[in-house]
Amino acid sequence: MLLASCSYEDSRKYNSKIVLVSDEKSKKKPEEVFLNIVTDDLEEVFERGLGVAKCITTNISPMKCPEDFKGNIFRVYNYGDDLSSVLDEVEGVVPLLVLPDDFSDMRELYNIMMKYPTIRATGGNLLEIPGIRIGRYDKGKEKMTSVFNGVYDIYREVDLEDIQVQRVMSKASARGTKSSKSSSKKPSSKNKKTETFSKFFGGEMEEF
Repeated sequence: MLLASCSYEDSRKYNSKIVLVSDEKSKKKPEEVFLNIVTDDLEEVFERGLGVAKCITTNISPMKCPEDFKGNIFRVYNYGDDLSSVLDEVEGVVPLLVLPDDFSDMRELYNIMMKYPTIRATGGNLLEIPGIRIGRYDKGKEKMTSVFNGVYDIYREVDLEDIQVQRVMSKASARGTKSSKSSSKKPSSKNKKTETFSKFFGGEMEEF
């Protein structure tokens, strides 16, 4: 699965499930794409809603976290930043430490995790060690290897502008469209006869 980063406005262009465009000849199921809204204007998202997006990534610390957003707002901290404000993040906001690509000091990362019990880490070359929270989410990681490099949870992260996606109509919508088409009535044979009579005789035929 892909987690594609985009602006809030770009995320609003979609109102249904989206997948990666694949070769028409391919028998593989298209890879599903989830959206990650990157914005510092959190009030707009709180007011209008996430839509079909999975999560939000921001560089500011929100003053609140609505119930529906808990666990899906990621406040980014870069390696080397002052992390003292991590302890002040409101409940539901997940501090996300972004590590350099060549980072591999698991002892240092472990100490950071012990000091800041809500922080998670992404980036670098990491090993699965008890107490170290890797990636945005834990769900599904039991099927992954214990070495993380480039992909840190079940989502492979990309920029939406770098991939081609297509909308997938929900089954309910598909049924509605099909039902709408089938409900269009064909002209009855009686009406056709009346129409034909009018063309030839220039008058209306009384129905009997």
